[in-house]
Amino acid sequence: MGGVHDNQGNYVEALNYYKETLEIRLKSLPENHPSIARTYNNIGHVHDNLRNYIEALNYYKKTLEIQLKSLPENHPDIAVAYWSIGNLYREEGYQKEALEELGKALQVALKSLPSNHHHVIGIRNSIKLVEQHS
Repeated sequence: MGGVHDNQGNYVEALNYYKETLEIRLKSLPENHPSIARTYNNIGHVHDNLRNYIEALNYYKKTLEIQLKSLPENHPDIAVAYWSIGNLYREEGYQKEALEELGKALQVALKSLPSNHHHVIGIRNSIKLVEQHS
C-alpha cells in the first residue's frame, strides 16, 4: 500500500505505511535483511520527495549500510543506493560529495549491469548534471 500512495504523490500516507512495514520487518527479520534495506530506501524516497533532505539522507545511508553487509559487493541495488545519496547531495549543492557518491554508483553499476541499462544511463546523466554546475 505504501508504494501505491507513493506513486500517487500521497507521501504522508505512504510514509505511514512504510513505517508500519518497517516495524513488522524489524520484529520478524534479521536486522541486516535486504527487505529492511528496501523499506529504509522507500522511506528515504518519500522524505526526498517531501524535501526532508536530512531525513532522506539518513534513511538512504541506512539502506546502503545494510546492503553492503547483506548483498554481493556489485549488486545493482548498491549502485542505486549510492545514486540516491549522490542525487541528494547534488540537490543540496554539495557537488564534491555528489560526484564521489555518483562515481561509486557508476563503478558498481558497470560491474553488474550492461552499459545501456537505464540505471547506468541515469547515473551518467546525474554525473553530467553535477559537472555542469561545478
